[in-house]
This record gives sequence, C-alpha cells and structure tokens, in this order.
Amino acid sequence: MAAGPGAALSPRPCDSDPATPGARSPKDDNEDNSNDGTQPHKRRRTGSGDSSRSCETSSQDLSFSYYPAENLIEYKWPPDETGEYCMLQEQVSEYLGVTSFKRKYPDLERRDLSHKEKLYLRELNVITETQCTLGLTALRSDEVIDLMIKEYPAKHAEYSVILQEKERQRITDHYKEYSQMQQQNTQKVEASKVPEYIKKAAKKAAEFNSNLNRERMEERRAYFDLQTHVLAG
Repeated sequence: MAAGPGAALSPRPCDSDPATPGARSPKDDNEDNSNDGTQPHKRRRTGSGDSSRSCETSSQDLSFSYYPAENLIEYKWPPDETGEYCMLQEQVSEYLGVTSFKRKYPDLERRDLSHKEKLYLRELNVITETQCTLGLTALRSDEVIDLMIKEYPAKHAEYSVILQEKERQRITDHYKEYSQMQQQNTQKVEASKVPEYIKKAAKKAAEFNSNLNRERMEERRAYFDLQTHVLAG
C-alpha cells in the first residue's frame, strides 16, 4: 500500500519498464529522450507552446518592421509660415513597431488632430477616408527624429535615405519647372522684341548709308559714275 502513491506519481512509460524502479537517473532521462518516441513530446509540449507564442510575437514585431519608410509622412500644420512640422503617432508607432507608443513615450508632446487638419491630410493622400473619422494624434517631427536617433538608429538611417531621395526628386522637379518657365519666358521675350529688332536693324542700315555718303563727299572728291560715264566731283 505504501508503494501505491509512488507508482501513481511515476510517469506512465516508467511503469512499462520492469527494469526501472520508482526513481530515475539523468542518464535514464537522456536515454528516453533519444529512444522513446512519446515521452519527449510530452516533456516539450509546454516549451513548444511557449516557442509558438514567442514566434507569434516575433512575427508581429516583424510585420511592424516592414512598414515602409516612405509611408512615414512629415507635414506642416498649419500649412503657412506659422505652422510646425508634425508626424502622425499612428504612423510612427507602426514604423517603429511599438504597439503602446503613448504609454512607452508619455513625455513626447502630442495633440489631437482637428477635423480641418484631417481633411488637409486626406487631400494630400496621407490618410484614408476611414481614418478621417478616427481619433488621430500628431507628434512634433523633431522629437520623433531625436527619438529615432537615440533608440532606433537603423530606422533613422532608413528614413534618412528616403528623405534624401525625396529631396533629390524635389530639386529635380523644381529644376525642370524652372527650365520650362525660362524657356517660355525666352520665347515670349523674343516674340515681343521682333518689332524692336527690326527698328534697330533699319536704323543701323540708315546710319551705314549716311556714313558711306559722307565718306564719298569728304574723302572722294571725284568719282566715276558707271551709268553716265561722267566723272563727278
């Protein structure tokens, strides 16, 4: 009767082995792990579940890390000389992979977006129509950049590349626009100055003829007229 509780506490595979008493050694455990097909599954079941949850968490973090840097938009509000540059907290948290961004960084300056501001961002295709009906939060972009530099240097480097590409594209577009304006202005100026050019050309021709006649009278006291064959003076 004393052995009854001991037998109940022993794992079931141990009861099927007559050569094994109630107590087990580490060597026996190692042999079971290598030879027994059922016991390792029982022993790793809890660990496997933890690993599955860990993989799920890692998968979620990984999905955040794939948020494109070009989707992290910086904008100015109000869009005039009095405005400041902002970023949406929802975009920042998704880009950095932080689910509870406000709880993790409570000291960052933030404010709720007004309806007018949402409409402005909708026109710029920064947010969707559905997001216009949601509560969105704005962060100061300089504080976000400082945060990325200190705690997310890889993310900051990726975002910096996107900023450089956008700046190059902006300069290229500005240069093309400037070149087109210059070309149009040049064409307009030339067309408007055609009458003036004609007047200048006529004036120069008249001056040339006048100078030529004066030279004839002053330097060439006599000349032979080929039509009348008369020597004139």
